[in-house]
Amino acid sequence: MSQPTTMESACATVDISRLPLIVQTVKNLNPTIPQTREHLDLIESVLQNSSGPLFIISDMKAMKWASIKTIIYLGKGIFNLDKTYANRIQLHAFVNPNFLLRMLIPIFNLFARLEGHQVCTKTKEEAIDWISLESGIPFYE
Repeated sequence: MSQPTTMESACATVDISRLPLIVQTVKNLNPTIPQTREHLDLIESVLQNSSGPLFIISDMKAMKWASIKTIIYLGKGIFNLDKTYANRIQLHAFVNPNFLLRMLIPIFNLFARLEGHQVCTKTKEEAIDWISLESGIPFYE
């Protein structure tokens, strides 16, 4: 029996059809901490059930972040996953045209000291280009 190519959490749809590329597309909602925890559990499941380096695109254009507490919870969760599964997430591109988020990612990188490199792009196509060029693996559709 084959594994599903997409998975759902309350916060996002996760497409694993092009492993080692994972594409998360967040839903149009204000996430709660339980919804964020559910999503972190889903990502951990993907990490547990795959091997080798992974490349992630997080399309966050639809997300509405109303709670700073939820943002901090998600950041801590990502940090813990990155440390638990060291060297697995090689590159992570966040897609969001919001100028503020694009400025926060480099600052987050400085303080979090995650294993993988992260950038923020305006479009999903830019994210695929960046990951394809950086990894040497063509992930174009």
